[in-house]
Amino acid sequence: MGDSFDLVDTGLFKETNELILQIEKQGFNIKLLHKIILTYCHCDHIDGGEQLKRQTGILIAAHSEDKPFILQEKIIGGLYRSMMAYEQKLMKRFDCNISSIDIVLKDGDIIDSLGGLQAIHVPGHTPGSIALYQAERKIMFFQDVVRNKVNKGLVIGVPEKFNIDTEQIVKDAYKLMQYDINYALFGHGEPILINTNYLLKAAKTPQEFAMWKKNAKKELMMKI
Repeated sequence: MGDSFDLVDTGLFKETNELILQIEKQGFNIKLLHKIILTYCHCDHIDGGEQLKRQTGILIAAHSEDKPFILQEKIIGGLYRSMMAYEQKLMKRFDCNISSIDIVLKDGDIIDSLGGLQAIHVPGHTPGSIALYQAERKIMFFQDVVRNKVNKGLVIGVPEKFNIDTEQIVKDAYKLMQYDINYALFGHGEPILINTNYLLKAAKTPQEFAMWKKNAKKELMMKI
């Protein structure tokens, strides 16, 4: 393919070479990478950004409220301040700090990518978390607002210690589920490509998932 392309998040720094290999296996030339859209500031989503920027000179886009955390100008407070402080040390150690944000996003912005990606501000996970929606193809990039856990189904959000506001992330999830979605892509877990709207409605809330795990553990103990 001779056209430029964009990337949503980068994964971990140590996986960047494998990421490049997989991109090129799909027929894309990594030298034609135009920009990276970061959905939020945690290291497992931004780690490889700086390496790709150095290699290709690409642009990096992120929401304005996560920009200072990505650039390590601030550390997120709240329930997981100590965890995030530790992550900042990891970012420095593993070179996942980003040197600049070239495109600063806000809620409702249409990103020139995939025929137009709408940035949707979903601040429950981090202050500047965004989901991305492609209206024509009905594609939703949920990032960590919803996860697809193997053999456990769809789960809203991540454990409480990783959120700034777990109640908000549940609201974020239901907000995104109001969109007409054919293809659901997640920061963690396999995509859903059929019966998507129906399956999303069955996503467990954090409380429901905790109860499900408790009951599953009881059933396992009874079998033993």
